[in-house]
Amino acid sequence: MARLDYSTYVQKESNQNSGDKDYKVSFFALKDDGDEAVVRFAYDSVEDFHIATVHAIEVEGKQKRVSCLRTGNEPLSKCPLCEAGNRVYDKMFVKIIQYTTDASGHVQFQAKIWERPAYFSKTLENYFKEYGPLADSVFKIKRRGKKGDTKTTYDILYANPAIYKENIYVKNFTDFDNFEINKFFYTEKTADEMRIFLTTGKFPEKQKTATSTIAPAVPTPSQPVITQTQTGGYVQQTTTGAPVQSTVTTTPYVAPNPASATQSTQPTESDPTSQRPRRYTY
Repeated sequence: MARLDYSTYVQKESNQNSGDKDYKVSFFALKDDGDEAVVRFAYDSVEDFHIATVHAIEVEGKQKRVSCLRTGNEPLSKCPLCEAGNRVYDKMFVKIIQYTTDASGHVQFQAKIWERPAYFSKTLENYFKEYGPLADSVFKIKRRGKKGDTKTTYDILYANPAIYKENIYVKNFTDFDNFEINKFFYTEKTADEMRIFLTTGKFPEKQKTATSTIAPAVPTPSQPVITQTQTGGYVQQTTTGAPVQSTVTTTPYVAPNPASATQSTQPTESDPTSQRPRRYTY
């Protein structure tokens, strides 16, 4: 078994918890009072903000966030989780890059998602008014509140560009390219999937779409053709060109009666339309 050093394990665990296996994006967190981080917000406009209404539920012992199906004042019946009494939360998923200094003194950066209440968007809007596009500036975030304190707040301080120079604290958001927050930090489920969860305690697994095979079309004659031939003492009747497999039936051959002038000397051909389904017009 490959051995991991502690810092590598912590990073791996963080990525697994966030559902991030293909991207270098993980959750941002300051865990205790006085902790701080140097960051750059990945926004040029308030239109880039990502705000979602989600349910926080426990699935097989793990906390997961599921997008609510309701918008505006739609009735509770629109979303089974709402109808079942699960609380909803308006969350803002803030995209930042966090800067850290390694043992050799080099500044590294990593893409992060910071989960905040939706009203945090108002705070960032005020910073736009003060400093312009946030992506052009570096900020420091400092936690005010001990671990577990529900009244924890955060100070966001503008970082002096003369000290936090752009050639060192580089503006690079490429890790967010093609990154979809709603696939990694919360999930979207259908109403049917929610009902299954409410009944079983877990969501159904995604089924792979089966590849359909279409048989080649076989032309079907519009009308069967019936042929009669005489063999020995029997008349052989063969039906061909019908939508179903051709069938062969035999009936005894009856010789004509010379005494009867009106009796036909040829067998009578069956009406080919007699086997068609009757069509009703209403």
